[in-house]
Amino acid sequence: MNTSSYFALPKKNYAGQYRLGDANIPCYSKKQMNSLYPHQDYLVLGEIAPKSGEKAVGTLKSDDGEYEIYPYLSHNRRTHAEKGFVAVDGGEDQYVALLKNNSASRYLIMFLSFIVIVGLSLALPSLNTPSNTESPTTAPTAVKQPTSEPIMTDQPTAEAIVAPTPTRALELEEGAVAWEGVHTEDTGGVTQGIAIPGYKSITIDANTTDVSVNLQNPEGNPCYFIISLLLDDGTKLYESKMVSPGMGLYEITLTQPLTPGEYPATIKYETYSLEGLNPLNGAEVKITLIAQ
Repeated sequence: MNTSSYFALPKKNYAGQYRLGDANIPCYSKKQMNSLYPHQDYLVLGEIAPKSGEKAVGTLKSDDGEYEIYPYLSHNRRTHAEKGFVAVDGGEDQYVALLKNNSASRYLIMFLSFIVIVGLSLALPSLNTPSNTESPTTAPTAVKQPTSEPIMTDQPTAEAIVAPTPTRALELEEGAVAWEGVHTEDTGGVTQGIAIPGYKSITIDANTTDVSVNLQNPEGNPCYFIISLLLDDGTKLYESKMVSPGMGLYEITLTQPLTPGEYPATIKYETYSLEGLNPLNGAEVKITLIAQ
């Protein structure tokens, strides 16, 4: 049987890491794939699985090594779970699935379930025995739950902007997914309890409108974000719909492509409360947009 050789393609917005031996293969997570391909219109050329007994039909070459590729779906999904997908050369939307052997986890779950069933069978007779103890006559005391707010740090490039006055209808961003990517370390909170991601620069692909990004509404924020990307000459390259806390954007479509170069730009955050969608104070973060 002829075998094929593929090269793993680097992607700026990979959120997953697949560990195989001593190597880590950056990849798209399953959540990313569901977001990028809602209609499942991509091609899987094969799969990689640790300690497989299947016959290889190809190889995957990456910066960390070379790995055998087996026919897609040749491993039982009851024992092997898909942990990610790595893009490969040879055509658009072509991937190799990355599998993890979860047999040990399944056996552990079955064992724990057995323990729980045995424990319940022993406990039920005692639960059914009448008790002579009287119910307490005093009402339970309500316990006040502690509240917490995100710890904020100053971000010199984040400038407060006046909250817009009109209230908007809830229209969630369809392209937002549960965030698993790189979380920015620098944040600038312009209003108490809201974390605003800070960036020095963002790199995107030139000469195309479909670009990879790392935009997010940090988990724990008490508001929705509307995220816009604007050039300093006033050109609006992108504006999202409402992004929920803990969600982010891996792929966006610009209003126009950029030729290679560096552009002074701004990421604008509009914020709206989770209840009532009342406008709150947002922020504008000055960045360098690098198209290459």
